[in-house]
Amino acid sequence: MTYSTDPFGASSQHIAEPSTTPASKNWLRWLWGLPVVAVLAVAAVLFSGQSLYEQPRDLGAFVDKIRSATVTIFCGNTSGSGWAIELATLGGGEIDPANPFEIVTNHHVIEDCISSGVVEISSPSFAGVATAYIHDYDGVTSDIALLVTEQFLPTLRPSFDRPEIGQWSMAVGSPGSWNTSDGLLKGNVTFGRVTNFAESLVATDAAVNYGNSGGPLVNSLGEVIGTNTWIDSGGYTDNITYAQGTPVLCRTILNCNLDLDW
Repeated sequence: MTYSTDPFGASSQHIAEPSTTPASKNWLRWLWGLPVVAVLAVAAVLFSGQSLYEQPRDLGAFVDKIRSATVTIFCGNTSGSGWAIELATLGGGEIDPANPFEIVTNHHVIEDCISSGVVEISSPSFAGVATAYIHDYDGVTSDIALLVTEQFLPTLRPSFDRPEIGQWSMAVGSPGSWNTSDGLLKGNVTFGRVTNFAESLVATDAAVNYGNSGGPLVNSLGEVIGTNTWIDSGGYTDNITYAQGTPVLCRTILNCNLDLDW
């Protein structure tokens, strides 16, 4: 089965049907139903000229941008990763005026801190550590959590469209390492391709290790196509990582005003 990136979700049968409505009007109707920020995001994609099958043109600047919006999360004696989300593109608003920056991560990253409701974060975008608060989580139907913080963070926007197999991808996070003073490779970057899907999970061959959990998997436009969550560690597999796609966020911890059918 193949999946279309057509925003109308039209099948080949529908495309073949005659229509008296100009295609441009259909596009306008679809865009009219999106939040303004989402419309701007779609326009940026359409006119960027960047192929999703190729790496970004200015890879150095691209990496710096994504790393600045990625955080290391400290919970007790464990750590993981997360990414600052641009909620406006999903039709959402500010959740906590006192802590106006939101971070997506995995439930298992913050699970041991749920009782206190507090974790610490660090990022290349600021010095030292800051406090973040656990706002919501789902560890039953998914493995996702949302944090809030007063610390300014650059944000990343989620992808509206389901990625295609073979498209370029980049994973960012803070895996463990014996060769650093604090035992972490903060803001570590790996590259790969989207290799497959399992419902709303995106499979990739971008290398991910323990500590990467909760970090972003992005496409060549810098959109987050998934939150890195699981490594397929079965005895018959190698280098398969699963990231939870944008629809998982909308079904669990966020009230999205978008219908994301993937």
